[in-house]
Amino acid sequence: MGVWSWGSWGRRQQIREYKKNVVNKEIADFFANVSAERWKMMIDKGVKPIKTKMAVKIKIPKNLQKKTNGDALVVVHGSAIRECFEFLIRQYPDLQGEILDDKGMILPRWMIHINNKSITASDGPTHPVKEGDTIDLLPVIAGG
Repeated sequence: MGVWSWGSWGRRQQIREYKKNVVNKEIADFFANVSAERWKMMIDKGVKPIKTKMAVKIKIPKNLQKKTNGDALVVVHGSAIRECFEFLIRQYPDLQGEILDDKGMILPRWMIHINNKSITASDGPTHPVKEGDTIDLLPVIAGG
C-alpha cells in the first residue's frame, strides 16, 4: 500500500466530483475510460461537461488525430456546430487554427456533414445540432 498525501487524495476527490456531474450515460461511458492523467489535465484546463448543451460526436480525420492523442471520435457539447468545435478545441488546444479561423468561421479546407448530410458553408457555424448527432469533419480534396 502506497503513501497518500492530502494533495493526491484531494485530486482523486475532485475527479470523483467531476465524474458525478456528467449527466448523459454515453458521456459517462466515455469519461469512464479517461485516465487519471487526462482527468487532471482536463480539470486543470477548466474543461467541464456542460449540462445545458447537447452531447454530439465529432469524427476526427486521420490527419488531425495526432493532435487529439489518436482519438478518432470525440464527444463534445454544444447546440450549434461552432460551439461543438470550440468545445473540441478547448479539449485539444493543438487544434487551434486547424478548424476555425480567428472569427469562428469554418476554414474553407473542411466540409462538414451532420449524420451524413452535407452542411452549406454559409450556414455551417450556426447550424444547430441535437443530442446524438455525429459531425463528420472532411478535408476538401481538389484536383483534376
